[in-house]
Parts: sequence; structure tokens; C-alpha cells
Amino acid sequence: DTQVVKTMKDVLDNVINPYNNADVPAQLMGKYHDLMESGKVLKSKADVATAMGKTLTSAGMDGDHYKIVTQNDANGGLYINNDCILDLSVSSGDVKDNTIVIASNDGTAARDILIIVKKFDIAAGINMIFDDTMLGHVYFYIDGKGVMSFQGQGVQSTAKWYELLSKGTDFQVTSDQIYTMYGADGVTAEPKTVVQLLGECAQPRVSFYGAKGSKLTWANFQYCTANIVSPNITLKIDATSGAITDGTDIYYNGHNVRQSVENPSTKVDYKYIFGCCNSKTADFPNQINELWVTNGGGKNPPSPPTDDEFWYKVLYYDEY
Repeated sequence: DTQVVKTMKDVLDNVINPYNNADVPAQLMGKYHDLMESGKVLKSKADVATAMGKTLTSAGMDGDHYKIVTQNDANGGLYINNDCILDLSVSSGDVKDNTIVIASNDGTAARDILIIVKKFDIAAGINMIFDDTMLGHVYFYIDGKGVMSFQGQGVQSTAKWYELLSKGTDFQVTSDQIYTMYGADGVTAEPKTVVQLLGECAQPRVSFYGAKGSKLTWANFQYCTANIVSPNITLKIDATSGAITDGTDIYYNGHNVRQSVENPSTKVDYKYIFGCCNSKTADFPNQINELWVTNGGGKNPPSPPTDDEFWYKVLYYDEY
């Protein structure tokens, strides 16, 4: 006998669709409307300093830790730690230690912040560091005509990832804990997983969303730790260059990413996006490895259907 167990409508009602992230996510709508209604757009370092009430004194590695010092001084560098709209070009004279710091905290406690980008143009040689030491999350929303551009060498990294990569320590990333590699005892992860090393900060606490027509570009890419989750954003990388990831053996789901498939005895220093990258349009001149980072591995699969039950499950992938 033939039996129809699911209509196509039933199937489509349960589709997991990445395009749900195509615009402003629901949890940010309140912040988005508040910012748009305020009409306040920050167009200079002075505007940002006034709005934030802080500027950057210094930023960089201090031993094994990334140290950020702030002040309330007009001579300080660019520091952002609150919701805002940016229409801003940043030159080397606007920053300290060649660094912009974006912090998801108020100095004492974590908070999520939303940055709406009309224009955010960062000159060559400037790093963008996301202060995740207190957790919290930084959200970017690039509007329909907006462009966020990095004009030359410089990394976009959370502070915790910068600490890890600066040490040159080998590590492994797994999209699901079942892929973890273990040492001879069969118990100890070897090398350590990024979750063991960074804990709650393993999955970058930075996300990019965008409207149709939005752009995210690099003139010279080194590495980035972020979740680029909106397929509307057009990504473009013009060139790649040496980075602090070079020379580090990074394993993804049990495979040494640096190891050449064609010649296993050869290692290649690729460039990385640690987090995720979902875009309908991506123009990369060289291979960029996207390593999907989670904070603890995958979930157990659902129980198989019983009796005569028959299920359709559909999952759309924009990229693989």
C-alpha cells in the first residue's frame, strides 16, 4: 500500500533556513530601533570619545595576557563599548598601539552591544581587537549601502583568541566533540582543544549581520575571529599576507589543516576565519580556511523514527 505521510507544506514548515539571519535578528530589533530613532551618527574620533566617555591608552600583550588600558582623554585612541551608528574613517592618528578596541562590557560587567555601520573604513596596519574578557557579545549590522573595509594588514580578533594565537601553541577545533583527537591514553585531548584553552570564549563573541547590498572587504587579510552569519553580506578579500597563525599546526575535526592533501609531507600556512562564514557572494584570491568553532561540540542526533513513521528533514546549506 502507498501512504502519503507528509505534504510538502509540512516539510517546508520545518526547514532550517540560514536566510533567517538575512537581516536584523529579532533579539536586536529593540536596540536597532532605538539607535535609528535617535538619529545620532558618529562621524569622527571625537564623536566616538564623547559618546563612549572613554578612549584607549594602550593595548597589547602583557606576558601571556592581552592588556587593555582606557582613560577619558581626548588624546586617547578609538575605543567603542556601547551601541552606536558609525559613518567613520579611521586613520593611524586616531588609534593607540595600532589598535581599535571594541568592548562588550562597561568596564565592570558584560553587555551586548550593537554597532550599525554606514561606513567603517579602517586604514592599513590597524588591528581591531574585541574585548571578550568579561564575555558579552559585539553585533555589527551593515546597512544596505554600508561598507566595512580594512585597507591593509591588521587582524580582527577577540582578545582571548589573540592571546592563544600569539603563543604559537598547536590546538584542535572540532565542529562536534566526536571528532576530538586523543593521546595514547585515549582520554587526554592531544593537542588541547580550543574549548579547553578558551572555555566560553572559544566561539568568537562577535557577529556580523547585513542588509542587501552590504559589503565587508579586506585589502590584505591575515586572520579573523568572528561569525559572519548574514548571507546578504558581500565579502571581498584582495590579498593575503603573513600572520601570527603561520607555523602553528591547527587541526580541524582530526585533520591538520596545514598538511597538503597532494603532498602530505608539505605544510602550507593558510589564512583562517575562526567562527563561521555564510555569504552568497565571496571573492577570495587565495584559499581561506573557515573553521566552524563552537563552545562544546555538537548535540546528540534525534532518535530514529519508530513503527511506520516516516519523516522528512530538510537542511539548506549556503556553503560547505
